[in-house]
Amino acid sequence: MRSLVIGVCAVVAYAIRHHDLLMPASYWLAVLLALWLNLVCEQCLPLRRRASPTILGGAILGRLLLVALVMTALAYGAKLSDSYSRLWSAYWLAASWLGLLVLALSESTRGGGRLILVGDAVELGTLGQRQPVAPGQQVVCLTLPQVLDWLNGPDGDKLAPGDEIVVVGRVPEPADRTALVLALHGNPVALRYCPDLFCADDALASVPLVPRPNPLDDFAKRLSDLLLGSLALALCAIPMLAIAAVIALDRSGPVLFRQQRLGLGGAAFTIYKFRTMVAAAAGQAEAPQAQGGDARITRFGAFLRRWGLDELPQLFNVLTGDMSLVGPRPHAFPHDMAWGSQLPHYVQRFRMRPGITGLAQVRGWRGYAGTLEAIRARLELDLDYIRRWSLLLDLRILLATLPALAQGALSEKRD
Repeated sequence: MRSLVIGVCAVVAYAIRHHDLLMPASYWLAVLLALWLNLVCEQCLPLRRRASPTILGGAILGRLLLVALVMTALAYGAKLSDSYSRLWSAYWLAASWLGLLVLALSESTRGGGRLILVGDAVELGTLGQRQPVAPGQQVVCLTLPQVLDWLNGPDGDKLAPGDEIVVVGRVPEPADRTALVLALHGNPVALRYCPDLFCADDALASVPLVPRPNPLDDFAKRLSDLLLGSLALALCAIPMLAIAAVIALDRSGPVLFRQQRLGLGGAAFTIYKFRTMVAAAAGQAEAPQAQGGDARITRFGAFLRRWGLDELPQLFNVLTGDMSLVGPRPHAFPHDMAWGSQLPHYVQRFRMRPGITGLAQVRGWRGYAGTLEAIRARLELDLDYIRRWSLLLDLRILLATLPALAQGALSEKRD
């Protein structure tokens, strides 16, 4: 829709400047380039949800000015700047800003979706009063027993894609975690997990300081993900097609495995992997971690897991912005809830996008984690990565990933 707005604004601006609706081919090429650059900016600089009109207007203007700056530099470099009307460019920029702002405001004020807060009754009352919501959005505060009764009852099928469920605080009981995961399995709602929001058990001095990346760092990391992720997808396209064909020959289930994982800010997203288990095991909402010799893993699936090839479809997650090439590895939602209830600082992992690889993986912590101590060691490395993040560190981790995979695969084969 945003691309359509920019394209229509270009035609309107041309009609105002030249009194003609038929733009020449050179102008359409400029429009196509602007649309592509705007898509890149949208991925690198996403708009904040439920932001004020002033913030939305400023963010949209900043993205458009960045697109205009890049296009101007390219036009001067190619000696084509005199081929385009500067007045048309100004009209186009102003009309696009106004059109995109109106579209963003209409999307942000569109009601209908419910914000369902799940947790302790007292804390939910406080949070529900200060939680910013869009006009027309209903806030529902439910305790864990109440939400389980509702999801498993006759009203459970009334959840809509616009609804958002926020689990506030820890869920320490394994039975409660299992019940919640099974109740939410297959529901088309946005999910967010905030385990430490009201659970500050430790003294402030013992909380590890994990600085939030500044916007320029976010932009640089996202841009590198788009460039390197696109290159990696192009290089891996043929191997991925071959792997998909081999899995499809099995005819016992889908090629891809899809599962809800928690990403940036504790928000849920759908992760993609090549299916490595029998179809019945792959569809389970609550299942134990896979480990060596697991009977659920197919023979070809074991090969893919050994060399990390089952993770290749996550390149699509990187391009859509749900994941990064490098970052803390995302875990299944039940495991996040379990470990978040036992490790006070586990929630800090959600300060950055999850990655296909990470510092913990190149340091030997890859695959099955059988003990809480193993998860704690991974968590310490994840937090260390977030504290020390830089593009150079990402590059070093990417270069170390293939040797780490090969070393792990060869040692596993010898075992």
